[in-house]
Amino acid sequence: MEKLHLKKNSIISDNQIINQDNQIAKRDKQIINQDNRIVTQDNKIINRDSRIINYLRVSITDRCNLACQYCVPKKTLPVLHHDRIARYEEIHRIILCASEIGISKLRITGGEPLVRKGVFPFLTSLSQIDGINDISITTNGVLLESHINEIIKAGVNRINISLDTLKPERFKFISGRDLFKTVWQGIMAALENGLTPIKLNAVILRGINDDEIEDLARLSVSYPFHVRFIEYMPMGNSAVDISRQILIPQIRQRIEQSMGDLEPVIGTTGTLNRSADILNRNDNILNGSANILNRNTDTLNNSTDKMTNITDDINNNPNDKPHNPKPEQAGPAKRYKIKGALGEIGFISPVSSHFCHECNRLRLTSIGHLRPCLLNNSEIDVLTPLRQGASNETIKQLIISAVKNKPAAHTLNSSNGVNNINNNHAHSHSIMDMQRCNRVDTQMSTIGG
Repeated sequence: MEKLHLKKNSIISDNQIINQDNQIAKRDKQIINQDNRIVTQDNKIINRDSRIINYLRVSITDRCNLACQYCVPKKTLPVLHHDRIARYEEIHRIILCASEIGISKLRITGGEPLVRKGVFPFLTSLSQIDGINDISITTNGVLLESHINEIIKAGVNRINISLDTLKPERFKFISGRDLFKTVWQGIMAALENGLTPIKLNAVILRGINDDEIEDLARLSVSYPFHVRFIEYMPMGNSAVDISRQILIPQIRQRIEQSMGDLEPVIGTTGTLNRSADILNRNDNILNGSANILNRNTDTLNNSTDKMTNITDDINNNPNDKPHNPKPEQAGPAKRYKIKGALGEIGFISPVSSHFCHECNRLRLTSIGHLRPCLLNNSEIDVLTPLRQGASNETIKQLIISAVKNKPAAHTLNSSNGVNNINNNHAHSHSIMDMQRCNRVDTQMSTIGG
């Protein structure tokens, strides 16, 4: 009986992970690490800071068909040997394990993900994993037009495209390639084929493209794009000097001086927006009923009652506030609209005002390392144990270890407190302050954009 008892205790099922070192025990489909407060409950991973970790960004290659200044090093970009890059079946297995303990969103990145051979069958295989309900890609757009149908057929829901300039000659200067027209045609192809939202990411650099802040923002007026301004982060041995960095408060100030105050956008997954949609539909019912009031007074009254109930629901819901989507859907961008615009403006400020407390993601690098934080040099090697025959349960434990080691905040600028300053005064910090910040060792092409 004692041997039978030990054998039963050695079984690890989908709802049970036993880690004797950390004293993890099964409690009503709930796994609690008392020492580090890692909880997996109802297929969700909740870390020690009560963040639900449900998002995995996956770099499938370090190769790219552009050479953007803020990404490539000062010297020749080292290319990883193919044997070091995780194979598709290895990445798929890691994602499968992650999906079984709470990861539901994927973003496929690079390098440039579309340059890797076999990417579309791989994307299709990811869309077939139970529990994965959102797949997006980040691309430079060069191969977008020629592969748009394959991307959509593979099950990609959303797309992010890097676009730092609207001037062809400057695009060549920044990226090293004369391909602006190709990228723009790719963006238009994504728009015409119904991919939404289309997010355009711009890194603004002083003396390089800072004179285009307003023009890039205006794209959101004419098109339903989410134009997102991202602060430059010192990654690896980047060719861009830190003195070229422009922080979000300055960028926002420039936009508002040119186009007026920006209007906050309420999270699209919040009850307020859903209720507003219902309100609009019921308003249409009300108007239609008013037109036939003599024939159907009851319909009018019922519609009015529904509108009243929905309005009460909106007014009484304290959780629906700007920039406060559900934890499962939270993103790094603070979202705004120019008045009357078709699209949005987003600000991503990892330097001037970090959003670590809202971060819901892990990163899997192209060499199969789990990185709990982009701006922290800590990584956990998953690929080596996998190649040495590790079980799925061991891989899950490595993923949980990554969550356990996810820092409360990144270390970039921790020496001078820039992360803690108020947005309105972020731009007052001197260039010398910025030069004292910590630098991330790994190249962005390896980590994944």
